Amino acid sequence: MKAKIYKVKSYTNEIIRGKFSKIKDMRVKGMIEHPFVDLLIIIMLGVMCGLEKNEQIVIYAKNKKSFLSQVFGIKKIPSYITLDRILDMVDGEKISEVIIEIMKMKILKLGDIIAVDGKSITLQREIAKSIKAKPYFYKLRRT
Repeated sequence: MKAKIYKVKSYTNEIIRGKFSKIKDMRVKGMIEHPFVDLLIIIMLGVMCGLEKNEQIVIYAKNKKSFLSQVFGIKKIPSYITLDRILDMVDGEKISEVIIEIMKMKILKLGDIIAVDGKSITLQREIAKSIKAKPYFYKLRRT
């Protein structure tokens, strides 16, 4: 079976990584196994696909390992416990703002339709310009 080649604009990875680099990594430096931005990208993609639990996000990431590696350079998939720890450490408001910023950038730049893992969300340009709702990122937090 031929390996699937994903066609994504070369600057997409750099733009997304740049946006997420604004969020401070609160982990102990000597005990880091996964790059912080890699974890945030995996969380963002899971949220954009409508996943609400960290376990679901990890399954998604494992199923999309080739995509994550080719497009974002993500080499290792974290456990759901790692995602739990990260979500306990970071400011959910900041992550939500970055995700919305990335979504707005794509909406306003590419048009009115965003394809998210096979699903399409159609928005009028006026609505796209005034998105203020936070994604349901907070549902991912452990209770």
